[in-house]
Amino acid sequence: MEMVNRPYAKAFETYATQHPEVLCLSADLTSSCEIDGFRDRHPGQFLSLGMAEQNMLSFAGGLGLAGFRPFLHSFGVFLYRRPYDQLMASVAYPRRQDEHLVSRYQQVVKVGETRRLVDWASGDMSFTYDYRARLAQWRRVMEPRRVVVRRFERGRFKDDSLLVDFLDACGIDVDAARLELPGNRNESLGAEAVELLRLINLHLREDLGVAKVDLDHRDLVTRMAERCPGPPLSLPEAELSAFMAQWTDSNRAVAREFFSEAELFGPPRQHRDTVVDQRLDPDRLPHLLELLELPTEWLTPLGRISERENG
Repeated sequence: MEMVNRPYAKAFETYATQHPEVLCLSADLTSSCEIDGFRDRHPGQFLSLGMAEQNMLSFAGGLGLAGFRPFLHSFGVFLYRRPYDQLMASVAYPRRQDEHLVSRYQQVVKVGETRRLVDWASGDMSFTYDYRARLAQWRRVMEPRRVVVRRFERGRFKDDSLLVDFLDACGIDVDAARLELPGNRNESLGAEAVELLRLINLHLREDLGVAKVDLDHRDLVTRMAERCPGPPLSLPEAELSAFMAQWTDSNRAVAREFFSEAELFGPPRQHRDTVVDQRLDPDRLPHLLELLELPTEWLTPLGRISERENG
C-alpha cells in the first residue's frame, strides 16, 4: 500500500503551473490547506487575503470576471458561512415609483421590449414597487441582522453623492474620493430614440426572427444618447398619479417603520418637459438611420411598422 503525502498540494501545483491563469487565494490558513509550498515556489500566483473569507469570495468573483481562475483555500465552515456576513446588513434605496417607472421602461426597451409604455405599465408591478412587501421578503429570505433604508432622492444623499451615502449606510469607512468610478452605463434616451429602438425590436423579432435574448443594443444605445437628444418619454400626468396612488399605503408603512414619518417621499413629482405621445414620424426614419449608422435596408420595414403602430 502506498501512502500519499499531501495529495492535494501536489495535484494543485501540477495543474496551476500548467495554467498561468490560475491564482491561489488563501484566507490565512496556508499551511493547513497544504498550499504553503506553492506559495514559496510560485509567489506570482499566490494571494493572501487574511482572515476575511467574505472578502476573498467577492475578490475571487472580480478575478474571474477579469479572466483569471481563482482557487479559494480555507476551512469549509469558514468558506461557507463567513461570506454570508456580507448579507448581514441589507441596504435598500426606494425611489418614487412614478419616476422609476419611466426610467425602467427605457431599460427594458434597450433589451428587447416591444410594447408601448402605456401597455407595459398596465401590468402587475407589485413585485417591483410594493416596497413594504419587498422589504419583508428580503428579511424573510436573507435574514439580515439589520435593514438600512435610504430614500433615492438627490437632495437626501450624504454629501450629495450616492456613493458616499451608500458607504455610510454600510458603515464602510473609506474615502470615496480615492475610489475609481465606472463610467455611465445607464444612458438616458429621448422619447424619439426610445420609440425608434422599440420599432427596431419589432423588426428584428417579427421580420428577422431574432430572439429577445440575442438582442444587443449597447453600441446603438451609446450612439443614440450622443446623437439623439430630446425630452424623455412619459405617461400623461393623470396616469402617473393613478399609478403612484397604488403604492400609497405601502409607502406610508415604510415611512413609519424606517423614518418615523408620515410620507416616504417628499415633494410632489417634478414637472418637466416630457413627451406622452409615443409615436415616430416615418418621414424621420431616413435621417435617423443615417445619423445612427443603421442599415439602409431597414427603412422599408421600419416605415411599415411605424405606420402600423401609429394607427
